[in-house]
Amino acid sequence: MRVAMYCAHLAGRPYQQSLPPLGLGYLIAYTKGRCPSVEFIFCHSEQEVLASKADVVAISSASENFGDAQRVAASARESLDATIIIGGNHITALPHRLPRCFDIAVLGEGETTFLELIQMLAATRRHAPSDLAKIAGICFRADPPEADKVVTTAERPQIRDLDSLPYPDRDALGDRWKVPYSRAVHLIASRGCPYKCAFCASGRLWKGYRVFSADYVAREIEHIRSRYNPREIHFFDDLFLGHRARLEQFCRLADERGLHRGVLLRTHARADAINEEVADMLARYNFHYIDFGIESNNQQTLEYLGKHGITPEINQRAIDLLAGRGLSVGVSIIIGSPSETREQIEETYAFLEHNRPRIDRLSVGLLVPLPGTPVWDEAVRRDLVSEGMEWERLGIDSDSGEIGDAVILSEHLDRAEMAAIFRRFITLAHIVNARGQVRDLTDECGTLRGENEWLAGENKQLRQELDTLKGSRAVRLALRVRDIAARFRRPTH
Repeated sequence: MRVAMYCAHLAGRPYQQSLPPLGLGYLIAYTKGRCPSVEFIFCHSEQEVLASKADVVAISSASENFGDAQRVAASARESLDATIIIGGNHITALPHRLPRCFDIAVLGEGETTFLELIQMLAATRRHAPSDLAKIAGICFRADPPEADKVVTTAERPQIRDLDSLPYPDRDALGDRWKVPYSRAVHLIASRGCPYKCAFCASGRLWKGYRVFSADYVAREIEHIRSRYNPREIHFFDDLFLGHRARLEQFCRLADERGLHRGVLLRTHARADAINEEVADMLARYNFHYIDFGIESNNQQTLEYLGKHGITPEINQRAIDLLAGRGLSVGVSIIIGSPSETREQIEETYAFLEHNRPRIDRLSVGLLVPLPGTPVWDEAVRRDLVSEGMEWERLGIDSDSGEIGDAVILSEHLDRAEMAAIFRRFITLAHIVNARGQVRDLTDECGTLRGENEWLAGENKQLRQELDTLKGSRAVRLALRVRDIAARFRRPTH
C-alpha cells in the first residue's frame, strides 16, 4: 500500500515550506516500524500528490492553510482511488466541520490513531463506518441517510511515554528544504506548553505539556550529529525551557557526552524563565540562539494575551542577561489586540528601537484568531470570523508587510491604520534581521578562524611528535619500507 503525505501551505509564503514537517516524520517512523510493507511518499506539491498513485493521501494542516488542504484533497478525490485523511490543529479544533473532500480526520496526537487507520486500510482497502467507529481519536461522515452527520469517536488517550516513540524519519521527508540538514536540523523535545496564552492553538492539540526524557533528547542529538553533521541544532518545541529539572539533566549529559561541542544550539524560551543561572547555563552549553515572545511592552496588552507573570521589566531583563553573555537574541511581538491603542503599540515599537543593538532576529505578527483559542471565541462573538470563513484570512504575509483582507481585531484602529502600523514594524524587522544575518556571518568567520588556528596547532604538535620519533627504530623501518615501495612504483624504460 502506498501512502502520500502532504503538509498544506500557502503559495507565495516561502517560510511555510522552509522547514521539514517533523509531525509527519513522526507518523512515518512510527507506522513504518509496525507496517514495514507500507510505502510512504512525502509530497511537496499537489502535482506530486496526484502523481503518487497513492492508496491513501494523508494531509496535515494548520488553520490558515486549510483552504490548500481542501483543494489538494478535492483534486486527489477526482484523480486517485484513495482514502483521504486530514490531521492537524485546525480539524482538531473543529471536527464537526469535516469537509466532504476528506474521508477521515485524525484528532489530536496522531501516531497511534494513524497507525490503526493504516493497519485497517492495509487489511481491507476500505473505510466502512462500522470499522471506523472502533478507532478512537477520529471523526468521519456517517452513512446515508445521515451523510451530513459527522461522527466523532472516543477520545484517544495521550501517549504516556514519549520516549517510546522513534525519532522522526527525516530522510523520508527529503532534503529539499531552504535550510539544508548540513546547516541546521530541527528536533522536538517536548509536546505542548505549560502556559495558556490566549492566542496559541497548541493546547488544544497536545492537551497539556509532556517532555521526552533528557536521555532520549541526548541520544537523538547523537543520532543527528552522526548522520547529518549540522552546524546548528534547533529545538523547535513550543518551550524547551519549560522543564527546569530536565534542562539541568540534559546539561549534565551534554558534559558527559560532549553533545554541545562543535555545534550551535537554538531554543525557545520564556522571559520569566531567564535568570542569571539559566543564562550562564545556556551560554556554557552553546545555546547560542535564544528566541522568545515578548509580544508587547504594555502590561495591559500582556495580560489580555494571557502572558500572566510577564512584565515589560522581565522582558527587558531577559534580553539584557542573554545579550550580555554574547548570545544571539530573537524576539517576536504581536500587535492588534482588541483593546490595544496606538499609544500602547508605540510603547512596543519604542522598546524594540531601544533594544536594536541587542536583538538579532525580530518577527512581527497581527493578532490572529485561531480556532480553539480564547481569541477565536471573542472574534466569533463579535461576528469577525465564522466556521465557514476563508481560512487564508488567518495567514499574514510577514515578508511583504501586506495584511490584505486579514481579520482585524482592533477596536481602536481601522484596517488602513493597522496596515500602516504593521508595515512600519515589518520595516524595522527587516533592518534588525539584516543586522542579525551580518552578525551570524561574522560569527561563522570567527568560528572558521578558530578552527584554522586549532588545526594549525594540531599540525604543529604533530610535527613535533614526528621530529621526536625520527630516530626511533619503528620510524626508520617505516621510512625504509616507503623507499622500497617507491622504487617498485617507478616507471621502467
